[in-house]
Amino acid sequence: MINPQELVSAVDFRTDFDPNVLQYNEGLGFLQVNPVETALGGLRLLGFATPLGEGPGDMDMSDVVHPLTRFADLLAAQRTIDEQGKGVGPRMHNVREAFGGAKVRPVTIGVYTFDINPSNLLDGRTTQGGKVARIGRHAGRILRSKLSGLESVVADIHDSYDQALNTGELDAVELEVPPHPRMRQTKHGVETPAGITPAFIIIRNPNILLHKVGETDAPW
Repeated sequence: MINPQELVSAVDFRTDFDPNVLQYNEGLGFLQVNPVETALGGLRLLGFATPLGEGPGDMDMSDVVHPLTRFADLLAAQRTIDEQGKGVGPRMHNVREAFGGAKVRPVTIGVYTFDINPSNLLDGRTTQGGKVARIGRHAGRILRSKLSGLESVVADIHDSYDQALNTGELDAVELEVPPHPRMRQTKHGVETPAGITPAFIIIRNPNILLHKVGETDAPW
């Protein structure tokens, strides 16, 4: 049994957010706000992300953030296959420990709630394949980005998500954390909470607002 309070024990929540309303969604592997606390037909999830901003590269100094989901909105430094190899959009991680696999230790990790319509959320975990397949697929994207340009590769990735969901209204896609970050997580001595696989949701709908409810520090 996953204890929601243990997953957020290191979070400094804002005074207007009550972490006791959180429960664990077994299917997604994410914390969510208890539906009885909202008037939603969908889900209100909680995710961990590096600080987000309204403009390219801006740090989040506001309570509400509009996600950047277009390649054209990214800073030049963000236009890399490592940064955008799964598509453009904020990556909301399911646990703080997922940042144990970051290349550079984050100064601060933001904690956000966001609303998702489950019918417009693509669960890409079921088709990612094993470690070897995932590493090979990423290597292929690196090669194609050198031949045809990164923007073209990213556009193909987005198209594949839309076609897989087949609704034409993709809000987000969930994926497991890639093999290389998982290896770095082990190197940094960061253990994922028992019973949980590190994952993230990429926000693809720019109208999904991200509400900052707290902050935490890096897990290593």
